[in-house]
Parts: sequence; C-alpha cells; structure tokens
Amino acid sequence: MSTRAAGGPAVVVLLLLALLLGACGTVKEPDPEDWDETARVSLTDAASEVSAVKLTLVHARSDDLWRSYAVVVLADAEEAVGKAEDKVTVLQPPPARTKVADKVANLLATASDVVGKARQSYVASHRVEDQLLHRLDVLAGRLEHQAKAL
Repeated sequence: MSTRAAGGPAVVVLLLLALLLGACGTVKEPDPEDWDETARVSLTDAASEVSAVKLTLVHARSDDLWRSYAVVVLADAEEAVGKAEDKVTVLQPPPARTKVADKVANLLATASDVVGKARQSYVASHRVEDQLLHRLDVLAGRLEHQAKAL
C-alpha cells in the first residue's frame, strides 16, 4: 500500500514534466493579424536602429562623438536589429502570409547584415563612407515602407 501511494505522485509529476517539455518544442503559428503586428513592430524597431546607426556614424565622422561611445551605440544597435529579426523568424507565418514573411525575413536579415558590417567597418578603420550612409538611409526607408504595407 505504501508503494502504491509513493508511485502515484511520481507518475503524476513525470506526466506533468512530459507535457511541459512537449509544449516547449511546439512551433507557434499566430493568426494573420497577430503575425502582421509582430512583423510591423520588428520592422519599425529595425528601421529605428538603422537610423540610429546612420546618425551615430554621421556624428562620429564629424568628431562629435567619442569613438568608444560610437562603437557601443553601433554594437547595441546590431544586437537590437538581431532581436527584431528573431521576433519574426521564430514564428511560423500563417499560410496567407508566407510570401510577405519571406520578404520581411529577408529585409530584416539585410538590416542585420548592414548594421553588423557598419560596426565592423567603423571599428576597423574609424572611417565613414558616404556610400554606407546612403545605404543605411535607403534601408531605413525600405523597412518603414514594409512596416506600413502590413
């Protein structure tokens, strides 16, 4: 009788643990409106960070910022863009949003890549090229445009 009483709670605990672990591995598929909102927020966050990188580089080029401060701002922006990208790419898009999800994911990946390269370039040379500033400006506009299109 004591064996049966001790085994009952252990079985319940094991079943609950199995359910919890199983729930952790499931892919979340939001409804289209929720996916749109998540994508919109991620795109506007990324656009803001890309604009912050451009502004930082403009001021760094004119020696209005300490180099170490500029590097910190660029690294923080790179991390924030990566998080914005992750918020969207971890979600399985609803079937109705598959094409736009690919476009959003590619745009956020581009933002992550460009911001990372901007930081690397500035750290390596402390130079800011006009072409990079233009690319950041165009990219911020594309991110904002896509966010408004959702």
